Amino acid sequence: MRTHIVAQVGCGLVRPSALALGLVLLVATATSAAVVTITDCVNDPHIVSTENVSIDVGTDDLVLRCNLERTGSNSRIIIRAANMEIDGNIVSGIRTKTIDIKATGKLVVDGVEIAARAGSGGVKIAAGGDIIFDNAAVSAGTDDQDGRFVSVACTGKQPVPCTITARQSSFSGARAIDVLGAGDIYFVGTKVTSSSPRDRITVVTEGGDAIMRGCGNLFQGGSEGSLDLTACGLIDLAFAKVLVSRNITITSGTCEGKPANIRLNGATVRNDSGQKGEIVVVATGGQEINISGATIIDDNQRTKVNDVARLNGREAVPHEGFNNVVGTPDADD
Repeated sequence: MRTHIVAQVGCGLVRPSALALGLVLLVATATSAAVVTITDCVNDPHIVSTENVSIDVGTDDLVLRCNLERTGSNSRIIIRAANMEIDGNIVSGIRTKTIDIKATGKLVVDGVEIAARAGSGGVKIAAGGDIIFDNAAVSAGTDDQDGRFVSVACTGKQPVPCTITARQSSFSGARAIDVLGAGDIYFVGTKVTSSSPRDRITVVTEGGDAIMRGCGNLFQGGSEGSLDLTACGLIDLAFAKVLVSRNITITSGTCEGKPANIRLNGATVRNDSGQKGEIVVVATGGQEINISGATIIDDNQRTKVNDVARLNGREAVPHEGFNNVVGTPDADD
């Protein structure tokens, strides 16, 4: 597995543990019978082409080191393993609508593209353990037509909740992009871009923090887009950009006993590029929202005069100094 670490200068520091996750190599677990390595995506007997294209190694680990590209009439590409490392592109054409990847353990996607190139296409990626994207691109759809969905989920909660890490990666093209983590979610230099009509980006960590600080992180939607970012604990969007046309909802502290601050210092959060909507930011339990140096622009709803974002329940400027909102923003309009 190749490991790429890119330093960010002037954009905020990344929590060291987020980088450390990517240094862990994929190894066979004690309960796995073997590691299956595929280097020939045309003739390897583990690849079965019937109604679907499938690779299923059961309780063994899988290392995919070739480009699995299909343009025929197969309806799905399905990959199953215990731990999994993907070092080759997985690309489907206009007749193969869904790419479905599932590991019961850890999943590493390293320096490759996973793309469902169909107007009705979708990509589903799930793992019971940690998921790491390193210089990866995940997309659905074509140049002329949006895909249906891109879905990423880690579900394991024992012995500790699994994490999702994306470094220098992208998730794009679909009308719906969903990222669901049982534990912490880390983004470094990562872009999440959905496409109209009525597109949505949903990022939820059920038991951890959402650490997405750094000017290379971008959330961007189409003219009717929405973003819902929810974390059990801390949300750190310092120096990141959130450019979503309609509704932006950011909520921290949905778990009892977890620190619930929201860091927007140096961030750009605005929804003034398309349909009218609202920006709502809530640090549950009256925790702190830091807007020092931030640019927060809420469009003007037709039913309101001088509409601004709602931060910890206050929809009036100045925000700082009220309801535990701290720091002086660069712009708050």
